[in-house]
Amino acid sequence: MSSSRRVKMTQALLKQSLIELLEHKNIRQISIKEICEHANVSRSTFYSYYGSQYELLSAIEREIIEETQVLASKEKCRDEQHTKQLLEEHFQYILDHIQAFQAFSMGGSEDYMLPKRTMQIILLPYVDRRLMQRDPPISAEEYEHVCLFSIFGCISIVKNWMLHPSRFTPQSLSDEMMRYINAVIEASGQKNQQ
Repeated sequence: MSSSRRVKMTQALLKQSLIELLEHKNIRQISIKEICEHANVSRSTFYSYYGSQYELLSAIEREIIEETQVLASKEKCRDEQHTKQLLEEHFQYILDHIQAFQAFSMGGSEDYMLPKRTMQIILLPYVDRRLMQRDPPISAEEYEHVCLFSIFGCISIVKNWMLHPSRFTPQSLSDEMMRYINAVIEASGQKNQQ
């Protein structure tokens, strides 16, 4: 086995170990010793790749965000149909990596960095494009509120879905989410028109 393949396998073991531990504990409660014992890897090997459990956590988050960016970069047009397709593919990615997403999104932590960043990558170009087309334009404050409501509303829906992923397919969840986002966008600016 080549050394680069061995490195990737060891790093994958450490990442999986942390993900499994995050299902039961907060990152602040997890020691490097626990991660290493769980992965059956020595501490010196751990330190040759990561400086701390937080650095390992950041590496996992970075990997998921990079995958989301790659997914989003495939779609140059950010109309409703393309955004719906991106959401569907993202939800399938979540299903394929459900253990990691559950650990990050529900593992005793209310750290919204990862779900917020992935939803921003997928949704903000569409929401921004739709809001910029408003006539008359909406205020900067309302623009910010619509973006925040869209992102954090979607995060809450996804977190709920991850508890019972069989209730919705990625496609049906994508369709439903786009309906909600469009309703929020359509409702924006109405107080200015009254």
